[in-house]
Amino acid sequence: MLKKFRAKHPKLPKPVPPPKPPRPSISKLRNIYRDLISSDVDQRVETLKKVVHWYEGALAYVVYFKAISFTQKKALAAAQGFRIVALTTNKDETKEKNLIAAIHEYEKIVRKLKPPKVNTFYSKFSSVRSTLEKRKRRFNRKFHDFLEVIDKALKPVNYEGRRISMRVDKLSHVRRINSVGDVTFDRKYIDMARKSARKYGLLSGVLIVIPILAEAAATKPERDHEGHRTGRYVVSGTAKSRAWEEMMNNLFNYCLTSKVHVRLVRRQKDAPSVHKTAA
Repeated sequence: MLKKFRAKHPKLPKPVPPPKPPRPSISKLRNIYRDLISSDVDQRVETLKKVVHWYEGALAYVVYFKAISFTQKKALAAAQGFRIVALTTNKDETKEKNLIAAIHEYEKIVRKLKPPKVNTFYSKFSSVRSTLEKRKRRFNRKFHDFLEVIDKALKPVNYEGRRISMRVDKLSHVRRINSVGDVTFDRKYIDMARKSARKYGLLSGVLIVIPILAEAAATKPERDHEGHRTGRYVVSGTAKSRAWEEMMNNLFNYCLTSKVHVRLVRRQKDAPSVHKTAA
């Protein structure tokens, strides 16, 4: 009698666990929060966006070890709702308000990590806000004449054809471009452009600020295939090149007018004479 051989059922391999997310750095979040101490609302909004991104990583770390509770799910849903409102508006004040509300909800979810509270840094900002506002007004008075000449000469406009507004403040970067294309220059950067224009002529200062103005003119909100805003902003290379050409053409027309009292190029005293070198 033949013995029947039964095929052995192979054992399925154990599922590979998902990679463990890195533990979020509390010191990194604290460093991000320091940029909130600014009178520039654009900088505060960008800082809050970085904070929200940090909490996304913190949430992934918390969920890896234990499923979130019903209360935490409610807080997460509320945070996502506030973020949607912030993404779909052009008003910086509304963005700031809703991003703060979203961060409050994230703080409830990752409470065990003991992250620094956003209210702590806004309390510090409130205590020095008047001083920061005075400094901002002083910067804008100091550079008003130079920015007015740049505005008249280049006539920069955003993607909707609206005139771009230029301001000055103390920033952590050389410039800040908001959702509608308005530019805030860092006071050191614009001071360098102004001094260069005084020494070498208006064209020297224009060449320093025009790359930023061309970027601001070509910045527009990104939309998905359904026409909804994604919260990101894109810079079109074609629009940037076209804005550069239009502003240089405006500069040429500005220099042709009889009301211009600034020199386009200023020759230095120590520069060699053309006639002497030719001889």
